[in-house]
Amino acid sequence: MKKISNIVTFYKHKLLILFIPLLLGVFLLLKPQKSNISNYSSKNVTVTVIDVEKAQKLPIDKIIGGVLILSTIFVYLILKKNENSISHPQIELTVQEKRVYDLLKKGCSNKEIAEKFNISVSTVKTHVNNIFKKKKVSSRNELFE
Repeated sequence: MKKISNIVTFYKHKLLILFIPLLLGVFLLLKPQKSNISNYSSKNVTVTVIDVEKAQKLPIDKIIGGVLILSTIFVYLILKKNENSISHPQIELTVQEKRVYDLLKKGCSNKEIAEKFNISVSTVKTHVNNIFKKKKVSSRNELFE
């Protein structure tokens, strides 16, 4: 039970965990870049100087920002994909439910199952409903798709 509690706590905070690198990535992408063009003016003359060394440098902060954003989105999508299997673990069937399930799989009716196990049809219906809930289905057809 503690493991499930830890997983739920993690998922409650996953947006916060993912928000930090995403925010940093956006900041780096939107951060103004130093200009490689300078203008010098006097009375009648304007001189424009282009710093070729600055112009040829890769804007590493922009690359890091993009990588942070893309990796954050990638991690979020992986967590979202695995969320159902982790946060909602499948509940195991009881021994009797497994026996009923096996006969359902063979196409037996509630009455046939009741006779086979010497139990009432009402009890079989209860087992079938429990199986449906645990397998998250609403019909026999859906159960075996």
